[in-house]
Amino acid sequence: MADLGEITEAVKAAQDGGCTEVALLYCVSGCQAPAADCNLKTLADMATHFGVPVCGVEYGRKSDEVANVKSRRFLYFVKDIKAGDAITKDCARSVRPGYGLAPKHLNQVIGRSRAAGVEANTAVTEGHLA
Repeated sequence: MADLGEITEAVKAAQDGGCTEVALLYCVSGCQAPAADCNLKTLADMATHFGVPVCGVEYGRKSDEVANVKSRRFLYFVKDIKAGDAITKDCARSVRPGYGLAPKHLNQVIGRSRAAGVEANTAVTEGHLA
């Protein structure tokens, strides 16, 4: 259930860590998937894009997988921040479910100043890093 950005990040992390034999698995999460859900052309596309072997079937999230993505952790502001205030560690937290930036981006958020205020319980997005 990874998107293109997450796959790119995983391949880069493996290669940066010294892995010289990377392969991607492209899987259908449901059994007896209809042929229309398999999108086999994506196997060749992924192999070309990443330059690694790809095997399996299915690419992207089906409608029944969207709920699983919502159960991942995301960054949220947990207290109000006034315009001009710096974002501190106690301002943002990794929570689920939700949408927003992944927790790995917390260090990019901490220390930033907000041109506009932000209310508590707001998902941290790329726009908050601008």
